[in-house]
Amino acid sequence: MSDRGYQVTRVNTKLVGESTYPANAGVGPNQINTDELTEMMVSIYNREHPGDEELIKTLMSQDDLVLGHQGLRNSKAFWMGEKTGQNSKALGTTVAFMLDDEYYIVSVVLDYSGNERAIRETINAIANHIDQNGL
Repeated sequence: MSDRGYQVTRVNTKLVGESTYPANAGVGPNQINTDELTEMMVSIYNREHPGDEELIKTLMSQDDLVLGHQGLRNSKAFWMGEKTGQNSKALGTTVAFMLDDEYYIVSVVLDYSGNERAIRETINAIANHIDQNGL
């Protein structure tokens, strides 16, 4: 990640899911911030690197649809994928959507509350604002 210019993001362990726990998962916590995550998503959806098409397919196959996907439900925006995350300090998502043939990447993170509804409402308000007023 540092080779691509990311100063904060570090991947020290493999991702672990409910049904998957890889052997040799690694040591230490992964680190990321919203600025770098947003920048990564922009880079992916601009298809700046080999393999970005596969990453887009993976992001669009996200099973967790309660934040960005649901937030865009009552808008004209078309959900294109997202990366969600939660820990003891924050809940958030970086969502990609298309509106009028333009891609948009939006990151919304709330500290401590874990308020999914507030994130959905914020994403919806952003998409509707863009639709009605442009950027």
